[in-house]
Amino acid sequence: MRTLGIVGTGLIGGSVALACRERGIFDEFAGLDKDCSKLEIAIQLGVCDRPLTSGENLDAICVSVPTGSIASTIESLSTQFSADVPIFDVGSVKGSILKELHEVPENFVPSHPIAGSEKSGAHEARADLFNDSVCVITPSSGTNSRCVDRVKKIWEGIGARVIELSPETHDVSLGLTSHLPHLLSYAIVEMLSEENEIAHGLVGTGFKDFSRIAEGDARVWSDILSANAGVLAEQTDQLIEKLLEIVRLAQTDKRALSKRIDLVRSFRQSLYD
Repeated sequence: MRTLGIVGTGLIGGSVALACRERGIFDEFAGLDKDCSKLEIAIQLGVCDRPLTSGENLDAICVSVPTGSIASTIESLSTQFSADVPIFDVGSVKGSILKELHEVPENFVPSHPIAGSEKSGAHEARADLFNDSVCVITPSSGTNSRCVDRVKKIWEGIGARVIELSPETHDVSLGLTSHLPHLLSYAIVEMLSEENEIAHGLVGTGFKDFSRIAEGDARVWSDILSANAGVLAEQTDQLIEKLLEIVRLAQTDKRALSKRIDLVRSFRQSLYD
């Protein structure tokens, strides 16, 4: 019987389990969660079949815990299970995790599926979450190639397209496409919260769409933003320059502003064509 260990039984870990179950990649799912009540819910919902036991025979382990806990979790698992068992995470930042590990286990394949939601918990898990998504892996030179191949097949088997990047390239890219947008959303929603109630009543669908990601889990996102703070500091400086440039055009050159907005609009459309 092929068994996948799920460490962290929330949205992403639960969705990995459901997707693998639906596609027959594994037959059994053993769960582990720091919060025992969350594991009980995952078992009740059929996301996991039973609790994970230290040292048991597994075919792979998926680590889906907050970014700040990934390194310590990997270190613990590497002492409890065979070095032949591929271990992969789903963390949104890679560099900080690898730096925290005193010695990177050869069976650890750092992974990040570009899929998710502002929602959380096993009850939000979906078997189709990774369909047509991208999953980035950042293995090191010492990573066991058999483990890399096995983890690639798991992600591809549940609908993701796997690409390989360096940890640094991953963190800079995700800073711009994910972490900075969350930071901006938090800041603007906080600005609105400090305004009077008249402004609160004037929010429309644009604000609703833009601010949706500000509902993300506080612990998860404080971990991510802290782990990638160096990249975010540089990108925030760049963002401020962009904002000031656009405001200056609004004040001085409406025609140039319109042209710039149109170029941005066209680029945005090209991303989803």
